[in-house]
Amino acid sequence: MITAVEEAVVEADGVRDLVVSGDGAWLTRGYSSLHGIATLCSTTAKPKVIDTNWCSKTCTKCQGAESLRRVNFDLFKTFQENHECQLNFTGTSGAMEKEMIREMFCRSLSKYKIKYISYIGDGDAKVHSFLTSNSPYLGVIIRESKFDLDKLYQKSWAIFKHHYSTDKEPTHDWCDPQWRKYLQAKLNGQQFSHNLKSTIPRACLNMIKPVFHELCSKASLARVVDDGSQNANETLHSILWTMVPKHRFCSSIILRIALDLSTIIYNDGYNSLGTLFTNIFSSIGYYSAECFDRLSSMRKRFNLKITNRRKKRTIATVTSTTSAANDSFSESDDEMLFMLNDKDSIDITQDLIGLDLTDDDTNTDYEPGGDY
Repeated sequence: MITAVEEAVVEADGVRDLVVSGDGAWLTRGYSSLHGIATLCSTTAKPKVIDTNWCSKTCTKCQGAESLRRVNFDLFKTFQENHECQLNFTGTSGAMEKEMIREMFCRSLSKYKIKYISYIGDGDAKVHSFLTSNSPYLGVIIRESKFDLDKLYQKSWAIFKHHYSTDKEPTHDWCDPQWRKYLQAKLNGQQFSHNLKSTIPRACLNMIKPVFHELCSKASLARVVDDGSQNANETLHSILWTMVPKHRFCSSIILRIALDLSTIIYNDGYNSLGTLFTNIFSSIGYYSAECFDRLSSMRKRFNLKITNRRKKRTIATVTSTTSAANDSFSESDDEMLFMLNDKDSIDITQDLIGLDLTDDDTNTDYEPGGDY
């Protein structure tokens, strides 16, 4: 994880104040789990896990040693003196996440010599308010990541307002003038009439408006602004739960081992397990090395298929959208402000395809493995 931290610092031009995403999870479903984990990930173009934490409300070794108290108290006392208890949390299960994340914030200076100055988390975790009221750094206020939040808010609601607009009540204020014919007509002093045949009825729009209020609120958008998200944390969790499924009980020791292995696989790929095995057992068997190579190759082939599929879908979507726009320009001379020739149409299509592929495949399509 030290390498992941240094990579994030390099991408931040050497600044050791980082923006991180955090998320917690419980071993079992619900709010009564005895064990919990939390992770912090960098928010770089290739996010990686930079710190993990765990907590437990029980210790299986202590429970197993209770019989010694009555049978052999001296042996029980010796066990207590030499035992590393796994019980390190006594609060409610719902409070595990904020406590674990704050602990990782507090140890960032001593562990990595860095500070986490901005936090991306889910809206219902109450982690940010806890970090603000219990600041891990003296004189530093942890802030939520909110870059260009107002702009993202307007662009999101422009979709709804565009369809909600009518001749009597136009609501295109947040639409892009480059593509919106109403704004172009208004700029040129011309009349514009909305096409009622292709308009979604306002009754239907009113039914889906609560969804926009929930998904496009500033509180929700603040989690994903500037490409910030918890996707890296969720991906790590998906690897973790394949090792310790939520429907099966396991001890905190097993959970910690699975958490460490998941972090290694996510950051550095399956082949890095070979290095781990060599360090522990002095060597690695032939079939173990072959297994790690095949798992790594399978992951790469799968990711390549997903990337190619997304590219094909993006090209098909942009091409069909451009064709539909050209058809709509040709339908009515009253609504047409300018004609696009074939060359311009091809140029715009290529620009849109390039823009979509850049946004989707360069910035947000990083897959775990550390070999990109």
